[in-house]
Amino acid sequence: MNNSQQNTYKTFTPLIWILKIFAINSNVEDARMTLSSIIRIIVTASILGTLIIISFYFKVKYIFSDIIISIKLTDAIQMVYDYCQYIVDLYFVYKYGRRISAEYFKQYDKLDKVLGMNSYQTIKKRIIKLILLFTGLWIVSSSFDMFAWVLSYGWRTPLVYSVAYIYLYIKIATMLDFTSHVIHAEVRLKIIGDLVQVHYNDTECSTDLIGDCIFNKNWLYANENSSTSKRKLHPDPIKSLPHPGHHEVKSLTRCYLMLTEQVVYVNSMYGLRVRQLFIYVLT
Repeated sequence: MNNSQQNTYKTFTPLIWILKIFAINSNVEDARMTLSSIIRIIVTASILGTLIIISFYFKVKYIFSDIIISIKLTDAIQMVYDYCQYIVDLYFVYKYGRRISAEYFKQYDKLDKVLGMNSYQTIKKRIIKLILLFTGLWIVSSSFDMFAWVLSYGWRTPLVYSVAYIYLYIKIATMLDFTSHVIHAEVRLKIIGDLVQVHYNDTECSTDLIGDCIFNKNWLYANENSSTSKRKLHPDPIKSLPHPGHHEVKSLTRCYLMLTEQVVYVNSMYGLRVRQLFIYVLT
């Protein structure tokens, strides 16, 4: 990997550690499927499937006898749905996502060289904060839920139902992965917007009419000393481009089109999975 490509990949490192536990990490440096990866998929899927079967067995033997049939049916459907959703995650990660993930990071390398991207640490900190926030909420909510179950039913029933907490965290990890990719696109889109704003605020690059109209866009910011007017990139891609005037905007247009291709990948990778999560929340 090149420098900027490696920097982009490293922003995902804290999340990759979590995703690898459940074998759903699609952020890979090499698109080749190794034997160890295949073994990890089979073992992880088998373990999680076995937990579902054991949980259902103990529910039928010790718990379901005191529960009405509608609750039994709902719980059984929920367990099957959780596992099927996990299998769908595995399918997208290793049958579709992994195949082009390496190329995805290469495209960011090309894009960042033009934009002078230097916000990797900021992105990584945002991702870490999100991981800590949602993991903390998961721990607190699961602990209180478990405690309430223990007070009411003792330890056996809560342990049987605790498998649901694992699948809940898998859903959280998937959403964190999706959000991390959105953050990357958001930051680069903001850079493109800032560069266009700076370029057109320079009246030397436009007619008086266009210059006046574009300058009025500053109403969007607090004042003329906003972060946009102060922005300095190292190197500044606008000044480093070989051709003046509209050629600079053409270059930024190409960057925008490249960014939309990255977003298409993210949508293809996570679109169906996110819709499944919304169905899960609604039900």
